[in-house]
Amino acid sequence: MPAEIERKFLVADDSWRDGTPGVRIAQGYLSQDPDRTVRVRIGGEKAWLTIKGRTHGITHAEFEYAIPVDAVAPPSSSAKRWPASGKSAVANHRAGIMTGRRIELACISP
Repeated sequence: MPAEIERKFLVADDSWRDGTPGVRIAQGYLSQDPDRTVRVRIGGEKAWLTIKGRTHGITHAEFEYAIPVDAVAPPSSSAKRWPASGKSAVANHRAGIMTGRRIELACISP
């Protein structure tokens, strides 16, 4: 079963962004049940459906599936709700940084 290890940190400043390409992602939740979270993300020309299991410590099971972009109606830039579900819409900027290991940063803005 695929597992994700998730750690959260507060960064001191934005200097990590210098020269770091990233992708803007629109994200909406279809279910936020503690036993399973289901979300849809759109980033560029790609879209994903993700199902996450309950978190145990810093890990949880995670399954991600590519879906057609045109099957998902993204929220407008000012929308607070995802059109398909009425659940919260979130925008984030994801950037990968190599430091011997890949670190993926997600800057979330509700």
